[in-house]
Amino acid sequence: GAITKPDSLGYKITNFFAKGIMQAKLDGELGLQQAYEKANDPSIGYIIIRPGGLGDGDAEGPSNIVLNQGDTVIGDINRADVAEVTVAAALSKTIPKDVVFEVYESGKGQPLESRFPKVSGYERDGRVLGGNYDVLFSGLKTGINGLEVK
Repeated sequence: GAITKPDSLGYKITNFFAKGIMQAKLDGELGLQQAYEKANDPSIGYIIIRPGGLGDGDAEGPSNIVLNQGDTVIGDINRADVAEVTVAAALSKTIPKDVVFEVYESGKGQPLESRFPKVSGYERDGRVLGGNYDVLFSGLKTGINGLEVK
């Protein structure tokens, strides 16, 4: 999280210790989005997945993850779940084109900063929605990358 929030403490700390990684991530995302816009080909699209803090446990599966948008909520997730979400997104017939989303373990999301609510309004919680990737993906919105949320 925090990739679009350069004034946040999380961005500043990560960017400092990882020598500019946050700005590099944002530049990469924006460059990808611009390349697809420039291609002007409606048959192709991008998916940007922003995992939370990475852990080393086993995959919990779609019934124990949250997909979110807006870059205002952070949380942790196992690397195995990130891999599973990535493959499921690549193979999905329901995920919208040109979509950006965060992913973290259910029940572990916290506001990036106190100025943001705990609930962003974009949550797709596998515990609530039945633990099916296509159902989770189908509710994602295009045009929500966090830059529009100050």
